[in-house]
Amino acid sequence: MVSTFLIALIAVELLACLLAWLLGWIDGWLVYLGRPGFASWGACGPKRQLARHAVADVETHQEVDQAADAQVSVLRSLAAEGRADDAEDALYEIIDAGIKPRAAHFAAIISSCAPSKDTERAERWLFRMRALEVGADPSVYHALMRVAAEAGNSAAAEQWMNEAWEEGFQPDRQSFEHLLRSLRTAGDTVNVEMWFERLMEMQVPPDMAMVNEVIGIFADQDRMDKAAEWMEIAQNGLGLAPDAETYKLVITAHARSGHLEEAEMLFEQMLSQGIRPPASVYALLTGDGRSRRSKHTVQKWCSRFQL
Repeated sequence: MVSTFLIALIAVELLACLLAWLLGWIDGWLVYLGRPGFASWGACGPKRQLARHAVADVETHQEVDQAADAQVSVLRSLAAEGRADDAEDALYEIIDAGIKPRAAHFAAIISSCAPSKDTERAERWLFRMRALEVGADPSVYHALMRVAAEAGNSAAAEQWMNEAWEEGFQPDRQSFEHLLRSLRTAGDTVNVEMWFERLMEMQVPPDMAMVNEVIGIFADQDRMDKAAEWMEIAQNGLGLAPDAETYKLVITAHARSGHLEEAEMLFEQMLSQGIRPPASVYALLTGDGRSRRSKHTVQKWCSRFQL
């Protein structure tokens, strides 16, 4: 009886030691992994402690997201001002701080190349983004297309649209607007209409900004018949109302060609639609002192501008 009792007692002690060692081993791994150890559970219980830790993780992720959003906002501000060098320096500081940039960071950097029309610089940043194994999102492709549009490189704009499509990002309004802009900058009147038809076939609802790119390319070339045709398409075919930019484009073309009556008629139409003409339109109708404007015409438009 005594020997049996001693054996049982020894077995219990060994089991307790084994359990203590196992709990200590688990506790060590929990601490190593950044999780609360058993010592921190206290009277609150393990479930509550783990719940608190999960909340802390969420708060940390939220702080990281907020910091990333703030960084992207700064980069976008620099990009909007065309300060590509400053934007790059800011991104390098982010990387030096041990923070892995996201696609939005690179989209902002690439956009900063648009004012200078520096497509090579934009593509270098795309290469660096991929080297860091950061996946592209629609904002990156939009930025690349914007740079191509400003440079008038319609082939590059089409390339980025197709590549985005292959990545699973369907072409949207912004994509087509950049593509149409690139065609306008390049003066490609043939393909601009073809691509507009394609976006309609793809059931991408156009807006007036997209139609303005088509009107603009014809107005830039003083092809007023085609500009008028697309204004008609916008109003009666697409149900879109011409905006201030639309009128500015066609009034500029008429004034440049010396068709003052047509320009004035469009000006009055603009007012009747409740659209306030910008100062640049008044300046066009007033003339530059070298254009053929009578003194009466100049005085008339100067007085209307002052009103």
